Amino acid sequence: MKEKYENSLTYFVEIIVELEFLLEESKKISFDVFCKNKLIFRAFLYSIEYIISKIENIPNEIIKDNPDIKWQNINDVIIKLKNFSNIKKHSVLWEIIKSIIPNLKGLIDRIIRKIARKAGEELIQQGDEFIINLINKLRNNDLDDYDIKKINNN
Repeated sequence: MKEKYENSLTYFVEIIVELEFLLEESKKISFDVFCKNKLIFRAFLYSIEYIISKIENIPNEIIKDNPDIKWQNINDVIIKLKNFSNIKKHSVLWEIIKSIIPNLKGLIDRIIRKIARKAGEELIQQGDEFIINLINKLRNNDLDDYDIKKINNN
């Protein structure tokens, strides 16, 4: 169970890293520099495409747990972006970075917190069950060497 949460958190942290890259780097440059520098444009475009690819492949279970997120809207933005001409692509991408990316980062942050909270609650619950079982075994003098080794390893 712990692995499930770790995988989910890792998945979303990878998205956050790209979102933060876009937000931080876009603060350092003007729109004019963005339009003239092909390297910067391509890096930002790659980040957006990477984020969308990750979002498109989010496990269904996570999507069902977060119905307040309109995942399809994000995909629609990328489809529109890819359909624009080169001149318009710069302004559309810049607008996405400045208006959509901050909101998306907030949503992904909330998902991460929600998953972490669920993981914590589940681990506490598992811990409580372990302690209850241990107490019952102690009461019944039913504690063997295997149980003691298990306790020492925890």
